[in-house]
Amino acid sequence: MGYVPRGFGDADIIKLEKILLAKKVGLFLGNTTKEHERIAVENVARILSKDSNTAVREVLAHELGSCTSVPEDIVERIVLDVAGVAGPFLRETSHFDDEGLSELISTLEDPVRAHIACRNDLGELSQKTIVDVGGELSVSSLMDNTKLRFSNTIYSTVVERFGTSVNVMDHMGLRTDLTKDIVSLISDKVSKKCKRNFYVQYGVEITPVETDQPSSEFQNLLARVKGASPAQVHACVADIRSQRNLTHTLVLEMAESDCLPFLESSLALMAGLPIGQVQDMMSLSNNKSFVKLMTMADVEKTLAPRYLQIAKKHYAAQKPLAA
Repeated sequence: MGYVPRGFGDADIIKLEKILLAKKVGLFLGNTTKEHERIAVENVARILSKDSNTAVREVLAHELGSCTSVPEDIVERIVLDVAGVAGPFLRETSHFDDEGLSELISTLEDPVRAHIACRNDLGELSQKTIVDVGGELSVSSLMDNTKLRFSNTIYSTVVERFGTSVNVMDHMGLRTDLTKDIVSLISDKVSKKCKRNFYVQYGVEITPVETDQPSSEFQNLLARVKGASPAQVHACVADIRSQRNLTHTLVLEMAESDCLPFLESSLALMAGLPIGQVQDMMSLSNNKSFVKLMTMADVEKTLAPRYLQIAKKHYAAQKPLAA
């Protein structure tokens, strides 16, 4: 398979080959119309969906998410897999209608529901099921979904179930499409940060609140994650996101301070992708892939150039020197 980086063993090479194969399988199934070819490739997909390596299954699930036709047995195996596999697939797939997805949601773990809550086309039945049975993570993710508009019934259910959770109330309160009745209903349940948003967005009078966090907190965060393992960084990012404090400005500042794991975990959570997929899309091996990442993570156009500079500096493949 050509050049192999130093330190790569046989197991790494096999894993990489399977990942590349999973990408090809998804691309092929998304384009082919020949029945005999499709059957052969679907059999390959079945094998990869049972692979012992989670990264291989993650890539396969992500690629199959954009396919309009995936065999039922493969879909069933994917949706019952771990959140990193099932979530990205269910965030994109058109395999289920609103009723089918609603029925499935009630059987899933909350991290998977959180991925579904990010769908731009999430139907009313699925919305209702998430707020009826979901935990803080999935309901907060649903409230974060600015592409959707919710009924008063949805909002009322969230308040009834999570009215004592400042975290969830803040996720709701930071939306820009609430009615004055909803704002009044939760005005005593949100943080000072959210009340500040009520004043700016809705003209609701609030008592003076403290100024933004001092820069020393950024320095403390930077010191906290710089010596941490990737798993610890990811947990830290997830915690910041759950408190609605994860912004692209913060992500960029961390990355520009050479804390790349923070960027990778952030974009993975924002876009609903595996971290390995984010690293690949940041490599600029495919410009459309990078643009897609920016879109999926809801990066503002004014901030995208900073991400591009980081990608060029840290991720873009180095061209070999001329002989």
